Amino acid sequence: MQAINKGLEKIVHELSLSENDGPISHNFNKILKEFLHYAEAEVRSLASLYTGVGRNVDGLIFYFGEDPTKCPFEQGVSTLLNFVRLFNRAHEENVKQREAEVKKKAEEEKSKTGRLDKERSKPLSLKKEKTKTSGIDQESRKPLSLEEQVKKEKTKISGLDKESIKPLSLDEQDKEEKAKISGLDKESSKPLSLDEQVKKEKAKISGLYQESRKPLSLEEQVK
Repeated sequence: MQAINKGLEKIVHELSLSENDGPISHNFNKILKEFLHYAEAEVRSLASLYTGVGRNVDGLIFYFGEDPTKCPFEQGVSTLLNFVRLFNRAHEENVKQREAEVKKKAEEEKSKTGRLDKERSKPLSLKKEKTKTSGIDQESRKPLSLEEQVKKEKTKISGLDKESIKPLSLDEQDKEEKAKISGLDKESSKPLSLDEQVKKEKAKISGLYQESRKPLSLEEQVK
């Protein structure tokens, strides 16, 4: 504003000098007077606006906790301009982030609907098989009643009886006879202890004694 006032003062000084030049500067003087008439009015209105803006800026600087005398007009305006730029940038970033979130949600909804459509389009046979297998599993896990448990035990016993009654094959009979004979051979070849030998001798003697005391028959007496 000071530069504008200084320039206006120079124009006024040039006008005063052109008036002393005579008829040579008549056209210049005329045009310069018209310009000064218009410029002075514009400068006055600009000065009033500048003073009003200065007051508002001082109030704004004071509102933000600064001292208007220490913080000049230009510094306050530049700080406010930087703040507005940063605010607009943050607002644009927030708008972009919201748009990205909306797109992401829309894609997720589309994927969910696609999965549901695929599951619905599956053949009914698979669903029936799943229901059958689930029903069988439930029946196998279902606890048996008392009658069913008794029937189950009877079937087990009848199966064991059938296995025991089942006739042996020829090879199995030979193996069984060989096992019995080998067991008897082992028992006969086993050496007797001293007590067993004494008992055996006593048994033989008592047997002979009983035979000697047995009464003879009529035929034996005739002989």
